[in-house]
Amino acid sequence: MRQKPTTAKATVKSVKRAGHHSCQPRQNSERKVTHVTHYPSQLGHSMSQMSRHHTDLKKVQRRQLQLQQQQRRQQQQRQQPLHRQPLRPRRQVTTTATTTTVTTPVPPCTPTSVGTASTLFSATSASSSSYQCEAFAWTSPTTGTVTLSFFLRHDPTTWFLDDVSVYYGAVQMLSNGGFESGSMAPWVRSLPNGPCTGWSSAVSTTVYGVLPHSGNYYYIDGSYGCADEISQSFGAIAGEEYIVSFWIQSGSSGSGVSVTITLS
Repeated sequence: MRQKPTTAKATVKSVKRAGHHSCQPRQNSERKVTHVTHYPSQLGHSMSQMSRHHTDLKKVQRRQLQLQQQQRRQQQQRQQPLHRQPLRPRRQVTTTATTTTVTTPVPPCTPTSVGTASTLFSATSASSSSYQCEAFAWTSPTTGTVTLSFFLRHDPTTWFLDDVSVYYGAVQMLSNGGFESGSMAPWVRSLPNGPCTGWSSAVSTTVYGVLPHSGNYYYIDGSYGCADEISQSFGAIAGEEYIVSFWIQSGSSGSGVSVTITLS
């Protein structure tokens, strides 16, 4: 009995199987593509994060550079020898306290207290051999301008007046009280009792052999028949005390001699 050849069949089957697989169409594989959509707000946020990251990185790098430079300077300082500067002598500061003392001038004679009275002094005679000192403590009744006045009459000869002063504490309120300027100013002469005759008032150095009480000049007044007036004004404060003083001498004694001093 003849055997069937098996080789050919096997070959045909293998060919069929191979042909079956090779003839089948290949299926296209689809890839899923994911599209990422960036919205403006998300994009700005991402850019901001990148900018901050970049800034932080720069800060870190700058800090590292500073630390490296500091370390190099410290190494250089350790390597260099120390140069000590010589000590300078300490400056001594001396503080001096200055004390200002205000001294009220002592009146040339003891003042007579007259309160707020407007008439300080009145007489019909005076010493003809020497100067006579008069002083008064006067309290101003008002605030404002007040006037010191001398009413002088001397029919026989003249009056000699010198060193007139009004002190408010240590402040001299009058100007040219000793007539050392050689003139009357700022004193003012007036004729409240009409025209008087006789020797008119003047500032002089010596008359009838009588010298000034001090300095080189004094005031002389020979008003005859009535009293003339010389005056000077200054500012006063109500309730404050003022010390008035002057030196006066009569050329001779006799009738028709009078002097009145007012302050008001």
